[in-house]
Amino acid sequence: MLHSRRLVDILSQIPSHELQELILQFYTPNIGSSWVNFFDQAGIPRLLAGPKFIKLRALRVDCRLLVGNISGPYEIAERRIDLDAERSISKGAFSDLHRRGILQFIHTDA
Repeated sequence: MLHSRRLVDILSQIPSHELQELILQFYTPNIGSSWVNFFDQAGIPRLLAGPKFIKLRALRVDCRLLVGNISGPYEIAERRIDLDAERSISKGAFSDLHRRGILQFIHTDA
């Protein structure tokens, strides 16, 4: 798991101001919206609202639960939509991006 403070470091090192799409994936195995415990709820949104990401047109977030046996030799898991996490993200940390129509949630595997 990449801690979100490290994500801030990675995003701040992007040299281009032309980024138009960003995909964030939060893996939350079996225990609900655990992404909240690891997410820098001030740093990442502040960075994405800054001038470096002015051309951002889509922030796609995959916060589906990973449910099933995710350890051992036979990893059987499915992704389930976590509406609580989606509400928390769209009304909390990324509410500004949600109001601008940039925030989108991923519900299927591509």
